[in-house]
Amino acid sequence: MKKTVGGWLIGMLALVGTAMGQDMRDVTFSVDMSVQIGLGNFDPDTMGVDVRGDFNTWGQTALTREGETGIYFATISVAGAEADPVGYKFYYNNGGDVWENDPNRSFNLGPAGTPQVLDTVYFNNQGPAGPSVTADVTFSVDMSVQIGLGNFDPETMGVDVRGDFNTWGQTALTREGETALYSALISVTAPDGSTVGYKFFYDNGEATESEIWENDPNRTFVMSEDPQVLDTVYFNNEEPPSGLQLSGTWNPATTGAYEFIVTRSGPEIGDEIQLSVDNELAASVPATVTFAEGSDEAAFDVTVLSLVEGNVTVTAEDSVSGDFAEYSIQMPRMEISGPFQVFAAGPASYTLTRFNNISGTVNLSSTNPAVMTVPATATFDGENAETTFQGMALAEGSTTLVATDPVSGVSSAFNVTFAAPSLALHGPDSAWIGTTPTYTLTRSGPIGEVVQLTSSDGAVLQVPETVTFGFEEDVVTFQAQALAEGTAQLGAGNADATAAPLGVTVSERPDYWAYDDASLYAGGVWELSPAHESGFPDWTETLSSETNNAFRGRFIGESAVTAINQGGLAFGLYANWSEAEPDPLPEIKMTRGFPAPMAVGQTFSVDVAYNYSSGAKGFKLKGEFEGVAYDRFELFNSGNDTWSYKFDGNDATITVIWDGYLAGGFMGSIQVVCTAPNTFNFGFQRAGGDWVWVNDVSLPGTIDQVEFYNFNGGSGDAENFYFNRMWLTAPDPALDLTGPWDLTATGDYEYTLTRLGEVGDTIHLSSDNEAAVTVPATVTFAAGEDTVTFMATVASLTNGEAVLRAEDPLGTAWSEFAVRPREVGPGVVELAYDPATGTMAFLPPDGYEIGTLEAADCSLDAEGNWQNWRTLVIDTDYTVDGEGRISLLTGNQAQMILRITWVRPL
Repeated sequence: MKKTVGGWLIGMLALVGTAMGQDMRDVTFSVDMSVQIGLGNFDPDTMGVDVRGDFNTWGQTALTREGETGIYFATISVAGAEADPVGYKFYYNNGGDVWENDPNRSFNLGPAGTPQVLDTVYFNNQGPAGPSVTADVTFSVDMSVQIGLGNFDPETMGVDVRGDFNTWGQTALTREGETALYSALISVTAPDGSTVGYKFFYDNGEATESEIWENDPNRTFVMSEDPQVLDTVYFNNEEPPSGLQLSGTWNPATTGAYEFIVTRSGPEIGDEIQLSVDNELAASVPATVTFAEGSDEAAFDVTVLSLVEGNVTVTAEDSVSGDFAEYSIQMPRMEISGPFQVFAAGPASYTLTRFNNISGTVNLSSTNPAVMTVPATATFDGENAETTFQGMALAEGSTTLVATDPVSGVSSAFNVTFAAPSLALHGPDSAWIGTTPTYTLTRSGPIGEVVQLTSSDGAVLQVPETVTFGFEEDVVTFQAQALAEGTAQLGAGNADATAAPLGVTVSERPDYWAYDDASLYAGGVWELSPAHESGFPDWTETLSSETNNAFRGRFIGESAVTAINQGGLAFGLYANWSEAEPDPLPEIKMTRGFPAPMAVGQTFSVDVAYNYSSGAKGFKLKGEFEGVAYDRFELFNSGNDTWSYKFDGNDATITVIWDGYLAGGFMGSIQVVCTAPNTFNFGFQRAGGDWVWVNDVSLPGTIDQVEFYNFNGGSGDAENFYFNRMWLTAPDPALDLTGPWDLTATGDYEYTLTRLGEVGDTIHLSSDNEAAVTVPATVTFAAGEDTVTFMATVASLTNGEAVLRAEDPLGTAWSEFAVRPREVGPGVVELAYDPATGTMAFLPPDGYEIGTLEAADCSLDAEGNWQNWRTLVIDTDYTVDGEGRISLLTGNQAQMILRITWVRPL
């Protein structure tokens, strides 16, 4: 989301060295502040939440609140290679800095260009608390480092633990024998699931500053009804020093060799130390370094190969003791920040920040000086890390500002676009009478908050007089009212800009093959067997097991997401609970079939809506095979106001289609078009946006039912799942003719004709070879029936094949069926196979003798034909005895196909 401040859109792009080529992806961060609000620590009306991490050099990026919830989120473009780790924390200011406790949160970057949505977490991992429970908790601390430093005397001092469980009083720990470990088992009472804070403490008996607390932040554990033994920790997290230490240059100014020293302490460290770096593009080290006899220091060179390939960590490791030391080398870099979009000619101010040995004067350039010019250089004042320079915007277009260090060659680039302020109007270009289509208005640049809306024909499509952008918001939505058939041009503008008009056609709802919406249910009661004719079969309701504090069900009512309503009503599903979490969690599923499996030419469509994205909400399109309904497609909320889809129940196909919270709720339309058997196009349109299509998706079966669900969706109207306007178009007109094809006797044979879609009642029949097969002139479907039978008559077995044709004289549907009348020739007699010898023998039919004998392998080629036909030779491949018996002599006879020509002797 762009922020409009004083006519400039402010942003920052940090590019280090060759960072212009770094992989980018959008990452969504989100945090739940509800517990902090409930505890009185955070006031959502006066405070905000930021995310700080490696991606913004631990600066502050503001999160946006989701409506009136306790959820705050932001989607940020993050650079880096796939699988790179990224650290971050959430933060707020209540008059003082409030960071989450250590350690940092972290995640690994996903593939470039693929949006990444992180789990919503509670601030400081402090989730909602359950009822109070009591359990034994064992605390223990290692004081060995403090003893070694002379800070703690185990003979005269003791250690206490202080925390929430003892109102930060003192509970003494017991020393374990003569060790440096101190521990205590304490009965703790706290809400189940709550985060309990504590610290270790001792008193050194000195006159001033005698109370020694561990540093902030507090240690924590999560309360449970089960006993817990917490990890033993070092006091103040001060661990014993490694037996190895590294020292050297942390901020090289140029490439080349830099001397490093490895130092050992303790007799357990061996003489030979292994060396390595984690970034071989930036630096290299020898494989090993060896301590000279009697020496505990050894020198080696780190060769800096490049200053633009990122930072480097040098590691020294002793294979004998396992001790190791690490040293981080920070390469020089720069960042340019300032307006990445400008909307008027004139000066624009930019800030250049340097890190780690950047020269005092750097070179500046613009890749397109016709759009913006910059000074030739920028100079830092003394040791200051920041300086500013002025760009001069001249003409509309795009350019890249580049700062280059003349000594190291390190550079930073920043993309800038100069464009006039503009408004853009988006939304559906068609609507049904009685609906309230949603439209989106987007502003770019310094444009006033109030915009006038117009419709060229208010009797056809009515819009509000004005729409107002929220504070620092650049997108706003509004609903139009479709009143009568016709066309209208929607307009939006103010003194600063005017949007291009958007043409909209309003029409009556088409007469679909099947259609249903909530306004058709008498009295607003959702009956499983509705009284009205929808074309769809009845509903089936599936509920989770009933518990005292779980609530789930269906209803018809008005949704606060107004665009989903039809006649002021929508279908709704709720699933929530109160008090303790129930088992099982509440769930409702509403399923109904299609009139028939989807066929070529059919389109299924439905609208869905919700406000907040708790739990799991969505719908599935299913297909039945051998009595089992399989998931073919699923659209579902995937958290943080993100909607995704997947095919055939395969998580590997999960794709984000919509993300980001919309004030007033979200509505989307989904359409599925059958383009070929088991092949579909899927369309997605977020209300007020453009259609996105995923085409030519082949599924293992067709689609014949839909299931809507809400699982543990949360309490309140805003957590209900709504849907409406479910329709299915008629399939392409089609006829299907079936029956016997291999006809071996004269007489009558029955054939079945099936129609699909808009096909007339009377169908013309014909045969292209009436000397072989005849059919009636017509056949007629009974009213309301889609299947009819008729008799075809085989007149001759010797006049060749025939093609039967059925055709709708009033439409385009037709079907053909090939039949083969034939005489049946004689077969073999007394076929015998001996598995012991692998031989096969058979007799000819009475009155016949063998003419030719051919064989093929019992396998098919690419065209579906038997492979390797060959003519068998008498006495070589087979013999004939005095009775006429044929015995095969060659080949794998159990896996052969035979083709025999019998002859009748004269």
